[in-house]
Amino acid sequence: MGTRNEEYIGRLMEDVREVGKEVKALHARGRKLKKDMSACYREQDAVAASVTKIARELSDLSGMIRRCTYLTDSERATFREEVSHASGVIEELRQRFVPQTGSLFVRLILGHVNVKVLKQGDKFMMKQEYEKFKGRTNWFLILGGLVQLFRFPGVDVVFAAFQIWMLYYYITLALREHILKVNGSHIKSWWLIHHYVSIALGFALLTWSVSEVRYHLMRRFAFCIFVQGIVQTMMHRYQLGRLYAKVATGEARSMDVTGELMNPRYVPSLSVLLPFLITAQLLQVYTGSLCWSYFLSGAEFHTLLVGAFAITLGVGNLSTTILTYYQKWEGQPEE
Repeated sequence: MGTRNEEYIGRLMEDVREVGKEVKALHARGRKLKKDMSACYREQDAVAASVTKIARELSDLSGMIRRCTYLTDSERATFREEVSHASGVIEELRQRFVPQTGSLFVRLILGHVNVKVLKQGDKFMMKQEYEKFKGRTNWFLILGGLVQLFRFPGVDVVFAAFQIWMLYYYITLALREHILKVNGSHIKSWWLIHHYVSIALGFALLTWSVSEVRYHLMRRFAFCIFVQGIVQTMMHRYQLGRLYAKVATGEARSMDVTGELMNPRYVPSLSVLLPFLITAQLLQVYTGSLCWSYFLSGAEFHTLLVGAFAITLGVGNLSTTILTYYQKWEGQPEE
């Protein structure tokens, strides 16, 4: 039996006691933090209630100013300017502090819960995870399209598995983008509608009964998905680089997402990518039109339904792309 090392035991006892003191101090800080956070949340609730109350009062004032016949034009303009300024401040406070449950889509999935994030670091992390998700899943679109192109006839489990994954992909994108929009990201309404239509298209494809027409058209859709994956990968890499540059120069906010960046000031990159983007969207319209031609030739109802969804996606994507490019170009200051 070895001899006791009294010096070592003494140091060990000191370390244990020191850790115990740190734990007690940390526990006290935790209690204080909990109390402070409770006070902070109560203050947030009070601010939110005041914002809602004042917003109603400003709305009533606007109506009174509009209906009042005793005001001169200059007085009316002055009052409207003051109310407009106050409304802008209230809207900024509403965006920052008033709890929001998001859209009906979010409430159907998450329920009536607050999806507003107060901590700026958590908002940025949420946006970063969204960008990572898009970057990773674009490669699945390419791989899935290839698998669908070269799958054997009758192997419907591969087709069904990929369509289930596509449903997961678009539902996840829609949910994340709705929450990001609540937390300050600029996301065009069309892209959210695009995800809804894509979800409906996924259900239509998944419930399409086996037929020769379906097999032929599925190869067309597989080619569309393959091209879409390639174009989205190229656009995402371009837009991500532009986003980092614009945030660094103050032209974009940290919560802006890549889907809203398509600026013609970066002509060398965009001039190469834009034709690919438009080609992919025209391909969607062509595939949808092909479905309709089969329906007019006597094919099943699903060809009409799937064709309508595909044409809606193609036309919506194409018009949004052209309009965005035109607006960005027109808004560019002349040099």
